[in-house]
Amino acid sequence: MNLRPDPNLSPSSPPLLVAERLAFSRGARAILHGIDLTIRHGEIVALLGANGAGKTTLLRLLMGFLKPSAGAIRLEGEVLSTLSARVAARRLAYVAQVHTIAFPYSVRDVVLLGRLPQNGLLHAPSDDDRTLAQTILEEIGIGHLADRPYSEISGGERQLAMIARALAQATPILVMDEPLTGLDYGYQIRLIDHLERLSREGRCLIMSTHHPEHALWSATRVILLRDGRIEADGPPEDVLTPDAILRLYGVDVLRLDGPEGRSTFLPRRRQIRPRMPHK
Repeated sequence: MNLRPDPNLSPSSPPLLVAERLAFSRGARAILHGIDLTIRHGEIVALLGANGAGKTTLLRLLMGFLKPSAGAIRLEGEVLSTLSARVAARRLAYVAQVHTIAFPYSVRDVVLLGRLPQNGLLHAPSDDDRTLAQTILEEIGIGHLADRPYSEISGGERQLAMIARALAQATPILVMDEPLTGLDYGYQIRLIDHLERLSREGRCLIMSTHHPEHALWSATRVILLRDGRIEADGPPEDVLTPDAILRLYGVDVLRLDGPEGRSTFLPRRRQIRPRMPHK
């Protein structure tokens, strides 16, 4: 059973996801303004911005969980709002910042929930589904937790279980809201390596993060969001500059370029400034 997206898809293939002049308001407060995005196969898109910039709102709009105040979203050429929840779940998987499981499931059972969009509610998981779930757990480093109750593992391990559940959906697009939050350093590096492998296989990943280093290490594209607008969009090495970090977070940094593209930022102590207002 081949559950991987076609690795032969090229960047010239039709876009997977397109947002056109997307806007969102909550009451009188405008949160997003005129967002234009085109997402293609094999991209790892990192979304950065300060708290309140609109990152989570944008991701929830792209998933269809929120209705835009203006603009439209197209998923593989079809208007997202016209698709049923099950059809959309076969194309888009989501990992939220906060998640709860009310029932005493094992970690393996949580991952198998990701097969529901493919199988439907009335079909029990197949042997292939169980093999897939165990393979994904092994690939992200928590295969040893498969039989443990989800409620009894650590917060970081729960985050990895939810990522595994999203991967089990086998969708061409994976949307993740701060997926590395709560993971220890080893899990962070292993997950970044796994996401890079998925990208090479043709899957598209869109993730928000508060860590510019993670974007430098793994993303093929970085989008900076400030005050609900896209301020920059391009290759990480071009977009993630010390000036950009200062504008977003009000912190003066040095960018240190190490071997194999593993760059990092070093804050200048005692040079933290107020965030610059958007002009």
